[in-house]
Amino acid sequence: MEISTDEREEIVKKLAQNQPVISPFFKKKKSLTNTTTNTKTNCKKRLINTKEGKPEQSIKPKGKRAKLNNNKPLDTKIKYDKLTILDAQVQQLKLQNMDKMLMIQVGYKYKFFAEDAIKAANLLNFMLIEGKRNIKNNTVEDFKYKNFAYCSLPEQRVKFHLKKLLHYGYKVGIVKQFLIDGTTNKFERRLTYVYTRATYYLMNDDFEEDENEENQISDEKGTILAIDVKVRDDQRFFYFFSIELNTGNLIYDIFSESNINNFFVSLETRLKHFDPSEVCLNSDNYKLLNKFITISDSNIQVYEVKKISLQESGNNETIENADLKDCYNLMYSHLKTYSLEDILCKNLHKLKHILKKDSCPLSSNILKNLNFFDNQINENKNAKTVWGLLNNGNINTIYGKSILESWIKNPLTNIKLIEDRSNAIIFLQKNEHNNVMFLENIMQFLNNYKNKNLLKTCNRLKLNVNNPINRRELYYYLESIAELRKIFNRHHEYIKNEIINPKGELSKVSSILSDIFIKINDLLTEKISIDYTIKMIKHNSIFEKNVETHVINFFDLKLYDNSSPIIHKMKEIDNIKEEINDCLNEIKKQIGKPYLKFKDEINFLVEINNLSLKNIPKDWVVNSTTQLVTRYEIPLIKQKQENLKLNQLQLLQICQLEYKRFIGKINQDYKEMVQLITYLGTFDCIQCLAKNTKQFHCKPKFVQDAGIINFKSSHNPLMISDSNNNNDHLNIPNDIQLDSKNLFILTGPNSGGKTTLIKQVAYVAILAQIGCNTPCVSHTQSIFTNFFIRTGSSDSLMSQKSTFLIEMEECQQILLHSDSRSLIMMDEIGKGTSNLDGMAITFAILKYLMDSNNNGIVMFITHYHSIVEQFDPKYIYKMGYTKLKGSNNDIVFNYRLLKGTSGESLGINVAKLAGLPEDVLENIVEIRQNIDDNETVRQFYHYLKNQDTTTLKKLLNKE
Repeated sequence: MEISTDEREEIVKKLAQNQPVISPFFKKKKSLTNTTTNTKTNCKKRLINTKEGKPEQSIKPKGKRAKLNNNKPLDTKIKYDKLTILDAQVQQLKLQNMDKMLMIQVGYKYKFFAEDAIKAANLLNFMLIEGKRNIKNNTVEDFKYKNFAYCSLPEQRVKFHLKKLLHYGYKVGIVKQFLIDGTTNKFERRLTYVYTRATYYLMNDDFEEDENEENQISDEKGTILAIDVKVRDDQRFFYFFSIELNTGNLIYDIFSESNINNFFVSLETRLKHFDPSEVCLNSDNYKLLNKFITISDSNIQVYEVKKISLQESGNNETIENADLKDCYNLMYSHLKTYSLEDILCKNLHKLKHILKKDSCPLSSNILKNLNFFDNQINENKNAKTVWGLLNNGNINTIYGKSILESWIKNPLTNIKLIEDRSNAIIFLQKNEHNNVMFLENIMQFLNNYKNKNLLKTCNRLKLNVNNPINRRELYYYLESIAELRKIFNRHHEYIKNEIINPKGELSKVSSILSDIFIKINDLLTEKISIDYTIKMIKHNSIFEKNVETHVINFFDLKLYDNSSPIIHKMKEIDNIKEEINDCLNEIKKQIGKPYLKFKDEINFLVEINNLSLKNIPKDWVVNSTTQLVTRYEIPLIKQKQENLKLNQLQLLQICQLEYKRFIGKINQDYKEMVQLITYLGTFDCIQCLAKNTKQFHCKPKFVQDAGIINFKSSHNPLMISDSNNNNDHLNIPNDIQLDSKNLFILTGPNSGGKTTLIKQVAYVAILAQIGCNTPCVSHTQSIFTNFFIRTGSSDSLMSQKSTFLIEMEECQQILLHSDSRSLIMMDEIGKGTSNLDGMAITFAILKYLMDSNNNGIVMFITHYHSIVEQFDPKYIYKMGYTKLKGSNNDIVFNYRLLKGTSGESLGINVAKLAGLPEDVLENIVEIRQNIDDNETVRQFYHYLKNQDTTTLKKLLNKE
């Protein structure tokens, strides 16, 4: 039926009364004469008004757009002293959180503003949009701009760039936007999450993880250390309380020190063993310790934390020491910032002292000077370090890596434990050729990336009940446990015959491995049942991209043990949808349109062709109009639609509550799961050591007596491991026989391998006490409970100490704390002072070590050959070299350990190798000759020979 012109105009008027804007189809066309003249005016006025009322230019003439891109003010004559609504929110949030970088949600992007924007632009390589650079908006330059400077990133890249900022050591706050109730275009913004490098992986969020991106902080254990200091009777008491967020382990330590010069050494050793990402200090101790910690390890973030009362810190009755409770409260206050304080109360039963039974903690001096974890030449931690040798990328899991670090830092002192660990490593090395399928399957399980950090997931489940982990991560966690159970079920006969049976092959050879697998088998068989809950999950829902569908369809309602609330609410929703469809059928009859249908089942709008609007009921409300159709809201259906949305929201809430209940059911096995994962981590360490030391074929033999070392054809293990350096000719085997009754005084030319040799002895001895085979033909040694080293040269910025003063303090520590089970390495004592003083100090220390007879094995390197001659020749060794005939005193080092004194240091030869000018070399020879003829030196030698103390006093007082 055709519509007349008058009827058409009347319909348009009615539509215009019901809506503010109608389709351009119904608008009056402008004349062509006006179109051309108004183009530039319209272009200038076209603005996009954001929800915060912040104008952003959508279209600009080319000149002005270029000016904006040149980062210049829009108008330097105008003073912009008032802030937009968005910028006012940003300013308020930032002033309340000056210690954080804020990522603020604006629409579908996240933005950094002002000072944070400048930092983000530099660190993350973002484009900076110029504006006010000071958040307080109080500088002359700021008034030239209308908005704050900012840079932005899309929501899907938040997690990637967040990790980068945390890697650089920043504390980052995430600010999210929330629609104000009753409005459609006004937002409030609140600080939702706070992240640091340590707390990141324990906290849950709703950002998407990009699995293809490199993980900048994947190796973090999440260790936080609280330090408190008390002063009583001129004694400083230090209290340490640490937590590993990835494992939930709590460790404490206490020590006292009256000498301020000595406490830095003890503090540095503890920092090496705790290995924290963050340290929290109270205001009383912040100035004292902050500078030292930062200099000691620049990667540690130090936070000043306010004290709280004992009542605020929850149940801490497990801690008996009142001063240690203060340290605990400091930790509680720090974790409360990230809503993680419950982790302390829930893990207090794990609290242990840092000193492990039957082990000796290595000092920071040993860890640093023997290159255990850091190579001072190469930043690559796997290059020529003990960690690189024993890890070498073969540790599969994060929880295994944590255990391996502890084993390396704390060599065993119990011979039986060393033998057990050694037997386990050797068994796995042999298994590479025996192809035991059970062990192969366990290794494949650990090598699966989904099982890399089960302990982290286990702890996140337990500690974040109110903000649970995402459903996909939970599914993979349960799937991993189910897969482990399948492996043990599949190899039931092998476990029964070879592991549980005392006469089985593995049971007889390795008590550690058999104990690990028996306990895991018992846990899976009798105590852990959470993997069965995976049957209650609908597999297809895990990969559902729609969030609501993912949540609602997570459970298989036929198998889930509490499905009735969900099913009941689903039926109510189905009934409402059925009522809406019934209404639609009535409407079809009422307006005579049998083919009428809803545009979608979200807003339940009906579409009517614009040529068929005659019989539309008057109570229908126009929603929108196009050139072809008009969409209407039907009041009766609108009521039912609102009821439907309410029930759908209630369904989501029910599903979320059931998910939390489901997690609570899983957490019933929390303690058993921690035990199981720890056993897996221990096995991971053993298989890693087995792979990385398979080139070492000598099993060490330990004796009960103290102070014995006997290595036959011993090599340096770090040089063997470095297969790409082509320096095999430098790694010469040497027989080394030492005991505590005889000094080991080593002489030889510069660069002849003296320091490398004594470090080699330490490496081999420590490897043996870790439980590994060693690079020797035969190996016999005592158990050592202390390792000391004095080598290298460096001053201390923190304590303002010279190189020589540090050298003397380290010597004092050795002389004070060494005993019969110590291995002592002293390299060129006295070289930081005058030649005369150095000789006196060297002689005095050597004589003290020889006379005390209770200082363990002593290896002493010196270039003072005249002093060496005063001791029994049986104590004296040298590094060999060969002089080349027909050359100008050129030599070749052979790195052989020989009996006797070297006689000369050949420093001139080293200077020649370094390429010093010939004139300088000639002067060196001449000066050396003059020094040898010096009367004072000859008098000192006379004292050494005749023990004439009067002569010595005169020499030392001589100006």
